[in-house]
Amino acid sequence: MSDQLKLFPDNQIVLATTIITLYEVIMLVSLRTDDRGVSEVIGAILLFGMLIVAFATYQATVIPGQNTDIEAQHYEEVQDDLGELQGTIVTAAETGEARSTSVNLGPSYPSRALGVNSGPPSGQLRAESVGTGGIASTGVPLDETCRLRAGDGDRVPTNSLVYDPGYNYYESGEVSHRLEETLLYQPKSSYGGEIVRNDQTMVDTSTRSVTLYPLQSDLQSGGTGDEVYHFIGGYGQSRTVSDATVTIPTKAPQAIWQEQIGDGNPDVSVTNNGPETVNITFRGSWEFNCRPVGQDSAPEQVPTADAGTNTSVPEGSTVELDGAESQASGSITDYSWTLDSPPTGISLSNSNTATPILHASNANVPSDTDVTVELTVNDTNGNTDTDAVTVTVTQTSSSDGDGDGSAYTTQWADPSSQTGVTCPDGVNGVCTVDASEAATVDLTATTSPTSVGTIIDYSVNDSGAGPVDPGEGETGAAGENNTVFRPTRNGAVTVFVAGGESSDAIELSVSNYAALVYNEDAVTSDGDGDTVAGGVTFSVTNRFGESVTITDIRVAPENSSIKNLNEGSFSTTEVSITADLADAYVDYVGGTDLPQTVDLDTDGFNDGNAQLSNGATATFSFYEFTDGSSSVDMSGEDVEITVTYQPTSGGTKTKTFTITPTTSGGGDSGGNQNPTIASLQTTDTSVTGGNPKYAQFDVDWAASDDSQVRSLELTMTRVNSGNEVDSATPSVSGTRASGVTSLRGPDQNSNPNGQQYDITIIVTDDDGVTSSQTQRVTVS
Repeated sequence: MSDQLKLFPDNQIVLATTIITLYEVIMLVSLRTDDRGVSEVIGAILLFGMLIVAFATYQATVIPGQNTDIEAQHYEEVQDDLGELQGTIVTAAETGEARSTSVNLGPSYPSRALGVNSGPPSGQLRAESVGTGGIASTGVPLDETCRLRAGDGDRVPTNSLVYDPGYNYYESGEVSHRLEETLLYQPKSSYGGEIVRNDQTMVDTSTRSVTLYPLQSDLQSGGTGDEVYHFIGGYGQSRTVSDATVTIPTKAPQAIWQEQIGDGNPDVSVTNNGPETVNITFRGSWEFNCRPVGQDSAPEQVPTADAGTNTSVPEGSTVELDGAESQASGSITDYSWTLDSPPTGISLSNSNTATPILHASNANVPSDTDVTVELTVNDTNGNTDTDAVTVTVTQTSSSDGDGDGSAYTTQWADPSSQTGVTCPDGVNGVCTVDASEAATVDLTATTSPTSVGTIIDYSVNDSGAGPVDPGEGETGAAGENNTVFRPTRNGAVTVFVAGGESSDAIELSVSNYAALVYNEDAVTSDGDGDTVAGGVTFSVTNRFGESVTITDIRVAPENSSIKNLNEGSFSTTEVSITADLADAYVDYVGGTDLPQTVDLDTDGFNDGNAQLSNGATATFSFYEFTDGSSSVDMSGEDVEITVTYQPTSGGTKTKTFTITPTTSGGGDSGGNQNPTIASLQTTDTSVTGGNPKYAQFDVDWAASDDSQVRSLELTMTRVNSGNEVDSATPSVSGTRASGVTSLRGPDQNSNPNGQQYDITIIVTDDDGVTSSQTQRVTVS
């Protein structure tokens, strides 16, 4: 009877009951009337009975059979989705960044003109605490490696993820899937034994490394169709430990873990440790890492104070300390630096910042002396941590002799004649260095009286602020020698010179290193084929220390007769940026007046903001500067450019500079220019109904090059799997090319609504130089 009820849900039973009741009424009416037309009534009854039998057969066999196939197809697809979920969690944990993926919780039945479907076969994905609810260890300091607050019994809390399908017909779907510490498996049930769907990535016996992935999640979701899940990685530490045991909460049998981790390796063994936990014992030396991951937000972790590396400072000078590498799952609210029993004359300034200054200006130490400086940090969650750094205050002395019997002293010459370097109080004061104008600082050491052919040594108090090269040299005929300091960050740094057993120090204060830097490479080009070089291309380099997003560009020519930016009928755009993380363009219909602030993600036709990583270079192109009616030769024309950008850590900054383009191929740029991707626009032409269903996009593209467009490739990649599903290589030639190309994903039974794809165009010119651009699209 239960099998019959499964084939006839409640609404179907009601329908069948109604039909039977109608049949009984017809029979009753026919018995109470006379016998005229009895044969017609009997014929109608027989015909009606045949319809009932046919409908019942259709409802009992055809509909369940079709829906069983739909559920079976979903069962295969959801296993792939769960494998991608496993990979997404690990990637988020390893990178410390946000990652997303989708899981199709349950399929949809097709609408039916005849017959009735069962209720929707919804699935459920949920987080679950297993066993002791946390990871424990003997031999591994989990508080240091995971930076998570330990639960009961010093265990690091973690959850498993469980998927339960809710099919109506497909019996194999009644078996759940479990993701526990990177192991994706199907538990034992009445349908068979355990099945490992995806191998664990927690233990790598080839490198003798272990990475724990504590999952902080309260996920509870159910339904049909795609559900998107977001995971964000935290940060952890690495420890090398010998002979350690890790206790893992799991419902997977000990035999599966032994096969997955320790099979054939004598240094790893797995044993049961009570209900729903296993012990994994590692013999010998192993590296243990911890990469916590949270759902929707970063896991709350105890902060890590990092006071930097040990350093030294000569008495009579200063040194900047660096706690900027301190970490927190939220943000650090307080820095507090203190001195531990310092010698007389040692003090701190800016002690409530990440980069305080230790002053040894008034120190007079009898010999090299170590000073301990402690850093305490507090985060937004009220957690705290402490670290210490040692600063060696070195004794300085002056005496005669350079190795050849002569007596001299060594001192710095004033470097303020260089662009970007200013010494308002002379060489004995603080010299400011604008790193956006002075990428290097030339420093000259002199001897008094003049000493020829003697060795001069150079050093800095903090190598993290930048190197000096060379580190030593020999004085020339004027008794001088030179070195070059190259700043690598903002802040104070002291550069020392020593020779003849005397020394001198110069204090530099570096600014504008953390910025976008114009590379002085603006060149002209012809953007509309009229032979007038009205286009301009230049580049900037990101030296901010982290990735940035470029949001706006203000373009203001100094020559007031340059009134417009208009690419005309040429297949390019007024503004385009090629960057390593994300390109951008803005195409105005009819151009735009100048001066103008271009909002990359709202003005004209656009593809969003540009993004470039730290150290990467972005190329800007503008087409075409006009006087309102015709192109203007931009060679030698000054244009003020203001770039607005947002660092990953937050906030908004601007960088203003003036470009003076030279003729294409001249100046500092030289060589061949990258191809220009003038347009990349997509139209969603996906089929979301009927059978089959598929994702499809029509791509409207245009590209150009100053020499020849040799090849062009378009690809379509599904975001949540990273799999390329289609590609095309349209035929191109000449200096410009354009067209519309259709890219289509594979046929599928489920509705592709909400699926995301990356559409990428790659253009190559005759010299093999390439440009690329990617646009993320969603099936709607």
